[in-house]
Amino acid sequence: MEIKRFIEYFCDGLDINIVKAGNDFYHVPEETKKVLDKIPVKAESVGVFLGSSRGVFKPSLALLEMVAKKSDKKIFVDSNGEWLFVCKRDLMKKSISKAQVKTGLCLVQNSRDENIGLGKIVCKDISRSKPDEIVIKNVMNCGEYLGK
Repeated sequence: MEIKRFIEYFCDGLDINIVKAGNDFYHVPEETKKVLDKIPVKAESVGVFLGSSRGVFKPSLALLEMVAKKSDKKIFVDSNGEWLFVCKRDLMKKSISKAQVKTGLCLVQNSRDENIGLGKIVCKDISRSKPDEIVIKNVMNCGEYLGK
């Protein structure tokens, strides 16, 4: 299941019940899961939406927030970087205030440790990059839902 690999990439796992409905994944309370297991009808949606798998797994913001509470694969940005990232912009080194990960996917956090999205590190070494060099590609951000 792609969602489990995604979660395990960032942390040791989450203590949640994951239910698949079509191509989508949801978190449901234990009581709801027991009811779903007993009824013969397949649910189309239930609980907190965690993401969808249509070829490639795409997490929801709710899942990113859950994972961010347990992960250390974070990039922290200043207020200017936060605004730019939420507006679908990639991040330059000068916006990074702290980097806890060097390669791959990263959780992009603001200065209050609130998750604002998912990024991908696109440079060899953030610390050696030039201030105006793009170091994080914007994969998804919380502004996407505001623009719809």
